[in-house]
Amino acid sequence: MLLFPDNDIILKLGSLGYLGDLEKIFNTGASSIYILPTARPYILNNKNLRNKYSEQALRNILTALDNYKIIPDEYIDDKHYRSLANIEKIDSGERVLFSVNPVGKEFLVLTGDKNAIIQLSNQGNIDEIKIDLTGKIVCLEYMVLKLLDLYGINIIGQRMIEREFGGDLTLKLVFQQTDLTIAKGRDGLLSYINDLDRQTNHLLLTL
Repeated sequence: MLLFPDNDIILKLGSLGYLGDLEKIFNTGASSIYILPTARPYILNNKNLRNKYSEQALRNILTALDNYKIIPDEYIDDKHYRSLANIEKIDSGERVLFSVNPVGKEFLVLTGDKNAIIQLSNQGNIDEIKIDLTGKIVCLEYMVLKLLDLYGINIIGQRMIEREFGGDLTLKLVFQQTDLTIAKGRDGLLSYINDLDRQTNHLLLTL
């Protein structure tokens, strides 16, 4: 299984200290994880990230990126890439990820950009792309749900508080609930996942 995370997923999971757990969540190896060519320069040079994440967290993420490869050109479907040009709310990074189509290989696109997924779903002239990606897009909440199953509410809940919820508002709303239990955490995450799945006509990986 090949994984293609966007920069948002890298930052949020990385700041929480769970970027390396992608291998456990999806039962794959680091050699099967491919990142955007913008990932490293974005983290190195974007000053606004320093207002959201600590320098230590960013250094740790950059170190983790050494384990991953840049997406090769042959994994990008050029026809799909051209079809996704100039679509509002689909930025250059998501455009690349939504164009990924490695022939003969199973893959998943991991994205924290809900607006981009919704916009992709709403486009009427890219049915081939949507068919190719149906069931292959994974949102942040799905991965956190799997982390909750792996580590339990005490560890995940504490980590969320210590690391400021990875800078994510949805995670803050879920894990700041009063008298948080694993059931309440799961229900909160599932609510967001199911709502996004409905809005995107089931582009998401099924639970």
